[in-house]
Amino acid sequence: MIIHSVPTPDLVFSEADRNATVKALSDSVKLLERDGADFIVITCLSLHSFHAKLQRLTKIPIIDFSKIIANHCQVPVFLRHFSRYCLGAIP
Repeated sequence: MIIHSVPTPDLVFSEADRNATVKALSDSVKLLERDGADFIVITCLSLHSFHAKLQRLTKIPIIDFSKIIANHCQVPVFLRHFSRYCLGAIP
């Protein structure tokens, strides 16, 4: 198991922050690929807005939690109990 923590700027409050965040994440993806990772997990939901761009950089699967959560929210038992609630992250 490889754990690589990437300190990102205050996420994407400006274009400069967005560029710095993409650079930091891109460097991390390349590092994990070089070190032999089988897959990559991004634990910050807000950073999943960069998923497609990062996935294009590597053949290693990057787990997209936003899709997993969206799929889970479509499960009938979830909808029956939580249909009035919304899960979200603010970038």
